[in-house]
Amino acid sequence: MKKRVHQATGVSWEEQIWPQVREVIVKSLVACQNDMVYNPCAFELFGYDILVDTDLKCWLIEVNSSPSLARDTLLDDMVKSKLIDDIIDLLEPVDFDRKRLFEVLERRINEDFKGGVMQSGASNKRLMNRDLTYILNGRVPRRYGEMPARMGNFERIAPSPQCEQYLKMVGGQKMFGSLMKM
Repeated sequence: MKKRVHQATGVSWEEQIWPQVREVIVKSLVACQNDMVYNPCAFELFGYDILVDTDLKCWLIEVNSSPSLARDTLLDDMVKSKLIDDIIDLLEPVDFDRKRLFEVLERRINEDFKGGVMQSGASNKRLMNRDLTYILNGRVPRRYGEMPARMGNFERIAPSPQCEQYLKMVGGQKMFGSLMKM
């Protein structure tokens, strides 16, 4: 798309449009940060409708908090299939063995009902790690705060110097943390 825009209009997406789009998104997130619930175990997808006028100025039309991922048309399918793939790459869901999970749960329930001997803290932790390694096929989930290995077509825009600038303007940093922590 970037190439087509440039070829058709001579407009550089990377230099003239994308920085404005990024700024609109950061400003909108800073403006409503107090209304967004922080949940590190979840994600939310926002759909931004941005108009580019004849002077190449970007204007926010609306933000959809639950954009449709339906693929009713060929264009929908082309765009949203890639988006869904990128979201899955970004989230890096850990593949687990459902059968092994049920085996471990059944064993642990039976141990509890039989009144098994309580394990010490260290021993219990070793058993838990062994069970999780077994269920997760040896894979380790990404640590909290660790960047994903694949970002797809996503770009991290917060925390960033631009985000920090707007947060200082409004006098707070509730949601995005700070650059120093990352």
